[in-house]
Amino acid sequence: KFEIDSSIDIDNTNIPSLITQPFVENAIWHGLIPLRSKRIGVLLIRVLFDKDFLIIEIEDNGVGRLSDKKISDSYGIKLVEDKLNYLNRLTNSINNYLQIIDLKNDFGESIGTLIRIYLENEKS
Repeated sequence: KFEIDSSIDIDNTNIPSLITQPFVENAIWHGLIPLRSKRIGVLLIRVLFDKDFLIIEIEDNGVGRLSDKKISDSYGIKLVEDKLNYLNRLTNSINNYLQIIDLKNDFGESIGTLIRIYLENEKS
């Protein structure tokens, strides 16, 4: 599923290349495919806007990272972190960053992963 904030001008909004790809791939391969028949897998990609940030969220209802320790050492994630650090150096900022949130139910069981990528709004 895709949800894009209606206030975003999609024709004139730039997103760094390959910034979401590792997270979408991890969500599918390591989160949703291992679900097998436990539940129907859902991958949601949201693009939000607030006054300071363009926020990209990749959320899945898969098995979660806690069941697959390899994901935290992902080369793709490291490349995205490096790209965000480069953007920060380029713009003399610290406002481009990444959050990885392990989603859990009321019993503390893994029910997916939420990735948030914050990109500084060029106009702020």
